[in-house]
Amino acid sequence: MVSNRIRPAACAALAALSGKPGVVEGFGLQSHGSHSPEAEYVELDSVEPRLYLLARLIMEAASE
Repeated sequence: MVSNRIRPAACAALAALSGKPGVVEGFGLQSHGSHSPEAEYVELDSVEPRLYLLARLIMEAASE
């Protein structure tokens, strides 16, 4: 059976088709059970590195 759900990468691809710049993918937290009603969760160890990455991205963009 094929699911009608759109995966995150597909969401970014659809946004990119709009012709507007700035589609960024891969900044989400590591997780499991994507949208499962039973067991969706986030790996807490992935929070700090993602926040650091986002902060550095903002700092680099602001310095240009």
